[in-house]
Parts: sequence; structure tokens; C-alpha cells
Amino acid sequence: MFGNKLKELRKQANLTQQELGEKLGVAKNTVSYWESGISQPSLEIIKEIANQFQVTIDYLLGNEIDGLEEIEQIKRLLKQSGLMVGDDLTIDELHKALQIVDVLKEKKIK
Repeated sequence: MFGNKLKELRKQANLTQQELGEKLGVAKNTVSYWESGISQPSLEIIKEIANQFQVTIDYLLGNEIDGLEEIEQIKRLLKQSGLMVGDDLTIDELHKALQIVDVLKEKKIK
């Protein structure tokens, strides 16, 4: 699951394994191993990958809820936090807002 998502994101960004490896400070072979499922990156590297591609860690690990249920969950969280009043955000805007909420939660925990 992780390897497929990583490969898909890398290709969407028009990056080679070598280029992604350089951005993350690892060898091309390491990226290849991750994509093929031979090995998994550390949590710190997973965080860097999520930041690099502007996705959530849950997305990378395959833990996100799909489709409409996911959208409704994001809207509920944003409404509960007072960050959203109406229903007029696009899915991309909802994902960005959820990332902000995740950052705020992380800072609150520290």
C-alpha cells in the first residue's frame, strides 16, 4: 500500500527515484525498496514524504476513509473546530484545511 502510493505521488510530481532520494537524503535504491515493499522508511522519513507531497501520513499509510464518508468526516471536524461554517469548500480545500487542523493538534500535544 505505502509503496504504491509513494510511487504514484513521485510520478505525479515528475520525480525520479534518484531525485526523490536526494530530497529525502537517501539513496535511489532505498526509494526503490520502499516502492517495492522490500523495506519501510522510518516515521521521520514518512513525515518528510508527507510534507514533500503535501498529503497526510494517513494517506501514505492507507488509513484514510474513501470518498464521501471522508469528505463528511473532514467537514465535521472543521465545523466542530469552528473553522468552517458552510459546505462550499472543494475537496482540495478540505484536505488542506484538515492538514492545518492536524498541525494545530500536533502543536497542542507538544
